[in-house]
Amino acid sequence: AVQPLALEPTPVRPFASEQSAPQQEYQPAPSSEYQQPQSISVQEPSDHSEYSQTSQSPLPNNHPLAPLGNLSQPAVVYADGPVVSPPQRSRRKRNLILGAAATVALLLGSAGYVFGYYIPNKPENVWATGMERSGTVLTTLMTEATDKETAQAFESTSLSGNMEIRSQDQVFKGAVASSYSQTTSDNTFTIQLKDQSGADQKVAMNLLTDIPAGKEYPDIFFKYTGLAALGADAYLPAASSYEGKWITVSSDYIASFLPAEEAEELKREELTHQDAAELGKIITDTTREYVLTSDESKSVLVRKSFVATEKLGNVSAHHYKVSLNKENAVRFCTALTERIMSSKAYLKLPWADAERVEQDKKDSLESCKRDAAESIDEKDTFDMWIDRKYKLIHKIRITDQKERQDYVEIGQSYSGGDEIPLFVVIQSKSDEYHGRIDLKVNQKTDTTTASVDFAGDGEDDFAIKAQLTFKPYKGVVTIERPKTTVPIQAVLKQLGLDPSNPYGDPAIQTVGQPAQPGRPGSIQAKAQDTERKTDMRALQSQLETYYAAAGRYPTLAEINDTAWRSKNMKGADTQAFVDPTGTASILIKTATKTQYGYDVRGCGGGGQDCQVYTLTAFLADGSLHELESINSDGTEPV
Repeated sequence: AVQPLALEPTPVRPFASEQSAPQQEYQPAPSSEYQQPQSISVQEPSDHSEYSQTSQSPLPNNHPLAPLGNLSQPAVVYADGPVVSPPQRSRRKRNLILGAAATVALLLGSAGYVFGYYIPNKPENVWATGMERSGTVLTTLMTEATDKETAQAFESTSLSGNMEIRSQDQVFKGAVASSYSQTTSDNTFTIQLKDQSGADQKVAMNLLTDIPAGKEYPDIFFKYTGLAALGADAYLPAASSYEGKWITVSSDYIASFLPAEEAEELKREELTHQDAAELGKIITDTTREYVLTSDESKSVLVRKSFVATEKLGNVSAHHYKVSLNKENAVRFCTALTERIMSSKAYLKLPWADAERVEQDKKDSLESCKRDAAESIDEKDTFDMWIDRKYKLIHKIRITDQKERQDYVEIGQSYSGGDEIPLFVVIQSKSDEYHGRIDLKVNQKTDTTTASVDFAGDGEDDFAIKAQLTFKPYKGVVTIERPKTTVPIQAVLKQLGLDPSNPYGDPAIQTVGQPAQPGRPGSIQAKAQDTERKTDMRALQSQLETYYAAAGRYPTLAEINDTAWRSKNMKGADTQAFVDPTGTASILIKTATKTQYGYDVRGCGGGGQDCQVYTLTAFLADGSLHELESINSDGTEPV
């Protein structure tokens, strides 16, 4: 038998038939004429038991909702009202089915909310998913960046950009447009300066490069305009005479400055896109294992607490306080070092030395432990936000532990589509500046756009804005080699520099090719004199250090003895003993144009107990630069 249902039906009138009298406007009855019934009876068919229950007040016939009519409810008998005929049994079954369906839909909807929204968006679950999904995205990006198709697309590349720097008294504007391939490049640079007077000064340069067949270095061609207007002749004599002329730096001239060991380095195998992919995979896999992971036993990142759900622009994100696990940081560094330095691709890197790789690996592993111990305090925390929609790390903020208003933010703001926006935000209240760097990578067009925006907040305000765009160059980068050029050697001679050693580099002199003395007043001569004075001060420092320990100065024979020098003057640089235009690393009593002088005197005790000296060096103008022993009169000489 069907048990009676505990219902609270709302009694209503049936729909009025077409023959029914026009409905009158509802008017509430006075309280004396309208009495609320105390109970109702539901009259069921004969095969059902009767039951009754208390209900709310019925709607009078002229109530505005009365036209809703018969909603297939059981017949209702009021204690003081009419009897409404019961519905057919088939309609009752249909209502039961609809009610059950509605209940199931409600349960399913609730379950969908709980399992599809509430549970996944709980802070601990957003954290776990955010770590794993961010790792997946990192792997995808690295794979695409190092695959063969991408490498081929960027065999020829174009770069364009501009920059503007504003200060209180000057405005600097620059622009660059370049296209380059593996062997050639075509570049244009322009600079515009404007000072407080409002006068514009413009400088432009064209630069072409082309690697000849069988050469390691390119032939370089460049020309400039506008240097004369800047008064460059005051610093570079005859610079204006080369304006608008192509100047060439040949591949062979560049190679002539290359030390033999560096020339050997060029013979090592080049890094291919497969090598780049191997290194990229090592980095991403290790990072996913120890950093972007929900495995707390391995993760370098430790979720300390959940702060709040916050709205950051268009991003709804969970905010967390995060710290570093020192032990796992060492494991991460160790694994990354082991895997990279054990790969075949590592040996193709410019700094890799096959003979020292094991020792370098050992040193790097020790550095992992030392750096973690010195730099990581597990009590320090930083902030992390994870996007609730995409379940990706939105940004990380690292705050200065002493200056709490100074911080750096690194993050991404992906919102769907092919473009991945990355950003860095820097805020320094203590140094009174702020800035932002944005990087947008379009995976469909392979275009990368970088923008920089910095500004000062204090009295010395400034503003720096720049934008660069990188994208594959469509076509072949070709250049037209200038027919008429001026060799760079001729320009250097005009400027008073030695083409064989324009910087006066002592390393070049030691191979038996001493630099030529610079013309007095020239850039080269000034550089050589600066080096001589620096050498004199370095030698004096070593001599006074020895005197403080031994109570005497070394004899000329001692200071020229390399074995004695390495034992008693351990901090001495051998090149400090060599004049810029000479090759000898020994001192003589009286300086010449190519050797330094060391005149030591007052040597008692069998000629060993020396108490006074004079260091000398010839300068480019023929004058003698001297430094006396500090102990001679108790004061430091000028």
